[in-house]
Amino acid sequence: MDGKPIGLLLIEDDAGDRKLIQLALKGLSPALEIAVETAESLAEGLEYLQDGNFGLVLLDLGLPDSSGIDSVYRICSSYSRLPVIVLTGLDDEQTGIEAIRTGASDYLVKGKIDRDFLSRIIRYSLERKQAEKTLWESEEKYKCLTESLNELVYRADPNTFVATYVNNAVERFYGFSVEQWLREPNLWKDLIHPYDRERVLAEFTEAHKELKSAVIEYRIINKNKEVRWIEDRISWEKDQQGKVVSMNGIVYDITERKKAEEELEGLNQQLKATVDMLTTANLELADFAHIAAHDLKAPLRGIGSLAGMISTEYSDKLDEQGRELLSLLVGRAERMYEQIDGILRYSEIGRVPEKKETVDLNKLINEIISTMALPENIEISIGNELPTLMCDKTRMKQVFQNLLDNAMKYIDKPKGQIRVDCNEEENCWKFSISDNGQGIEEKYFEKIFQIFQMLTSRDEVEATGIGLSIVKKIVELYGGRIWVESESGRGSTFFFTLPKQESELADNANLEVDIVSLR
Repeated sequence: MDGKPIGLLLIEDDAGDRKLIQLALKGLSPALEIAVETAESLAEGLEYLQDGNFGLVLLDLGLPDSSGIDSVYRICSSYSRLPVIVLTGLDDEQTGIEAIRTGASDYLVKGKIDRDFLSRIIRYSLERKQAEKTLWESEEKYKCLTESLNELVYRADPNTFVATYVNNAVERFYGFSVEQWLREPNLWKDLIHPYDRERVLAEFTEAHKELKSAVIEYRIINKNKEVRWIEDRISWEKDQQGKVVSMNGIVYDITERKKAEEELEGLNQQLKATVDMLTTANLELADFAHIAAHDLKAPLRGIGSLAGMISTEYSDKLDEQGRELLSLLVGRAERMYEQIDGILRYSEIGRVPEKKETVDLNKLINEIISTMALPENIEISIGNELPTLMCDKTRMKQVFQNLLDNAMKYIDKPKGQIRVDCNEEENCWKFSISDNGQGIEEKYFEKIFQIFQMLTSRDEVEATGIGLSIVKKIVELYGGRIWVESESGRGSTFFFTLPKQESELADNANLEVDIVSLR
């Protein structure tokens, strides 16, 4: 035990029996040290128990002031954790068995007591009571812990799912007290929402069949007729032999979470409907722009042709002002044609499937330069070697061509310089197109990328106002971003990056274009 003598109270009114039992106790194993006190009546014994510190009671069932099971009951009801061994006569073993049912640890038959048997009975009774005490303390700690929780905690029979323990949170969840809950075994089933009951019971049964933990969400209807959502997390408790002895569960009120999920689902449905509507509207708008551009180009071509014919065949009949007005008409028709063509190209971005191929950017830039009407005072140079990429050549050509055209149109120096460079960084190729043109004020940094927005009059610079918008749309289509920085009169540098990939740039979703202008 713990090294201290075990206090044993012998309650026996017969002096001879008392003497025999004391002799037997003195001869016990040294490992079982006993300190004996004796009492000759139940009243005297209860006084000893009240004042003393005893670990065991030997109780005769034939006392002068109490007899039979009543003696056992009176001691066990007051000292439930104290092991009691009853002493019966030779012809009264049935009473001993009944005494055990009442709370006694064991019984001894007078006249059959020997030291070894007495030692075993005492040791067994003490060990069993110690185990019961340990279990009781564990259960008290468990109850103390669970009663402090906001969640509902329960234990239930693993076969019937009927609760054997539930904490006080049951009243907050269901509106019923602990006593009502334990008294009415089917109450928990009755409170499951009728629409969920069959499913829930099937899930409990399936979890028991496979002995697996489970999380079951379902609705309940509490005492106040309120519908609440709960999350029931169950597990299975086993004994040392692996036998399932209990179903343990913890229940969370998830009503607010469910409401939020329903609201979110409603918002998602609204968002989906809005996205679908916008997608349809965008497709219709793109189709309209595409069709309108095609339909408008034909009469413009006719206007240009008629103006050319008039200029040729009736030039001798027109004065200087007439010829000037006719030339202006042709120029405006050509500008309108280019603007409509720009709208057409703008509307095709993202609608026309890409044709990916291996593109040598060195060759691409040279092809673009060869088709440009480059003034004699402007020079375009290529710095570092440009990489070869797997991409849509048309899209890549639009990016470089619009940036080069933009640089060329806004050069205001006697000797213009445009330079194309590329630097390899850790995760991307960084390109730059720089010029020594007129630059841009900071307040126009966003405006220049808007469609049809120009910083100069169209009569000063022949432009459509669509080029940088096309670049921006291609960049954003590939998931990139674009911006400009500039100082007026200092020229411009456009930067953009293309991410490196181990294989080809077949999925250009990561394309990132950064434009930095230093005008």
